[in-house]
Amino acid sequence: MKRIGVILCVGMILMLAGCGRKDELEDKAFVLALGVDHTQEGLYVTYGFPKASDKGSDSGDSSDKTAGDLPETGITAASLYEAEKIYDLRSDKHLDYSHLKAIVLNRELFSDTKQLLELLEYFEKQEAFARSTKIFLGDETATKIVAAHEDAGGFLNNMYENGDYLTEEKAVTLQDLLNHWHNQDRVLMIPVVDVDGKQIAVTAYGICSRLAYIGELSVGESDVIFFARGVKAPFSFQTQEGNIIEVRNNRIESVFDREDTQVVYKLKLNGTARVVVGDTNSHDTVGQIEQSAVKQMETRIREIYGLWQQEYQVDLLDSYRIVGSRSRKIALDYRDRQQEYEKAIRLLPTVSLKFE
Repeated sequence: MKRIGVILCVGMILMLAGCGRKDELEDKAFVLALGVDHTQEGLYVTYGFPKASDKGSDSGDSSDKTAGDLPETGITAASLYEAEKIYDLRSDKHLDYSHLKAIVLNRELFSDTKQLLELLEYFEKQEAFARSTKIFLGDETATKIVAAHEDAGGFLNNMYENGDYLTEEKAVTLQDLLNHWHNQDRVLMIPVVDVDGKQIAVTAYGICSRLAYIGELSVGESDVIFFARGVKAPFSFQTQEGNIIEVRNNRIESVFDREDTQVVYKLKLNGTARVVVGDTNSHDTVGQIEQSAVKQMETRIREIYGLWQQEYQVDLLDSYRIVGSRSRKIALDYRDRQQEYEKAIRLLPTVSLKFE
């Protein structure tokens, strides 16, 4: 009899525990995308939830349980913590970030250091925010991206997880942003997104250096810099003659040297390529196209890099992070003097492409 009683008690406990888990699930509002805009009043926070019909979304079978009469998703507050409390007062559900895929920040946040630091500190202290969550900048406002698309979080995440030209190496994660905050020795290229109707697209890459937003590169310029960084992502390069070259299998070889007061960064860029658009009927013409493309790529890399170095003292190739593994002496000379290093460096790129 005692054994039967114990079994019945255990069974009742398991049933109650199961019901409790179900109730907890139904009480959660799963956030897939989070938008944060800078305002005079503080922050304007936008939450992107799963669609009611998204039973097969990344958030699992529970995604349809967060739908229904949710309150207004945009909230003005002094901080993200305060926005969460305001949401709780308006809803019978609790915010859950366990399925968060993307955080969209307004570029104006980088102009308010105090507000930005408070936001980063909150992200870091709350374990609910996965370090793998992807970071984006809103071309206009973050709320435009999050609220205008029915699944902004999933779409933004999948662009880089499932893309060919947009690969994981081009993405910036929350961990990257937190590292940038603490070390301030990295140059981040954060994708800038805009929405046309219901379609989200990467329109540029925002350059952040020492926790400041400096400016942006076009997608074409960014592809050239990603190539020079050794990012293994295919891209297309259009020559002055109108020929289009597709480059793949990128890899780099780098050497650091000294010339008087300058640091010389010798960068050999290798890859395979093919002529996508151009006159390929003549062997001589193809050879001319290939030679011209290589020279123009070298020139373009120097132009883009040199402009940013001269005008903004920004090393787009982020070479300060790797100089220690190439030349310990140079690294020691410029220890804690990254800005002086970035003024002193001179880039010498050499492009070598194997055409197929």
